[in-house]
Amino acid sequence: LAHDVGDGAGGYKDSLRYARSRAYSGWTAEELLPMLRRSLREGPWRCVVIMAGVNDVIWRQASTATVLAHLEELYAACDEAGVPVIALTNLEADLGEFFTDPIVLAERQKALADVAEGVLQMRRRRVVADTRKEVPLNDDFFDDAVHPKPTGSVRLADCVFQAIKFHGL
Repeated sequence: LAHDVGDGAGGYKDSLRYARSRAYSGWTAEELLPMLRRSLREGPWRCVVIMAGVNDVIWRQASTATVLAHLEELYAACDEAGVPVIALTNLEADLGEFFTDPIVLAERQKALADVAEGVLQMRRRRVVADTRKEVPLNDDFFDDAVHPKPTGSVRLADCVFQAIKFHGL
């Protein structure tokens, strides 16, 4: 974003004038709501980018409907604050590291895919970026079963940037 306005010379530190990254590793979408509301009060913000739901599936074994309801609460908080949302699909994950029972593993993998599909369906009323398509789960982009390596993070950032630019945010 800094480079886009001709101010990329100072690197990461200068770029933070244009974007704030708030990552809550291990948090569920439900747990994020109070933090998001607090962050929204710190604005003004030009948009909020939200990717959440994987931890709900992994740690809480939440249903697709539950995860999507919690995501809708996050998006609604942004709507209430008058801040546009870019909803990101959850990245793929190799849940074999977390679930050894093949039936449970298949159920959780399906839940993650269904959450991503549910977010994609929100395109009718929200800006959505399909990060699963842009950052496939493979050794080029992931260090482990869940977390992107630097090349994956750059690809994810490019996906977000393109959504911001395409939608004029």
